Amino acid sequence: MMTCPKHEQKLTDGLHRIRLKATPARLRLLDIFEHAKQPLSAGEAAAALGASGVNSSTVYRNLESLVGSGLLKKVSLRSRQAHYELSDSFSDRCHHHHLICLSCGRVAEVTDCSVTPPGRASLVAAGFQNITDHSLEFFGFCRRCSKKAR
Repeated sequence: MMTCPKHEQKLTDGLHRIRLKATPARLRLLDIFEHAKQPLSAGEAAAALGASGVNSSTVYRNLESLVGSGLLKKVSLRSRQAHYELSDSFSDRCHHHHLICLSCGRVAEVTDCSVTPPGRASLVAAGFQNITDHSLEFFGFCRRCSKKAR
């Protein structure tokens, strides 16, 4: 099980910073997300690990601990299974949202974030004190699927 040498120190440091042991499985799992072009399901992450000897329960357990620690985040893509990607604070990529094709499932990142958080009065009325993060997904049809439908 090999981790990309370019990212290994960053991944190791990230795990140590949150007081998690830098096991080969965690390092390889984070490396898979470092190279992923879009959010991955647990099954896709496990498949990317290949025949590395890491069983599926270990993959799920590690995904949940990495989400809980803030290195990964869950992304809702309107499917039955959770998808994951590196958190904005841990990733080299900038904060982004997703465009999801309702036909083929293609996911594209959108870096234009013009979302304005709710005002103080709205927060108080809803019983909140502050907003710490947000997630936004847009659903529609990609160019290829739109052309097929015509």
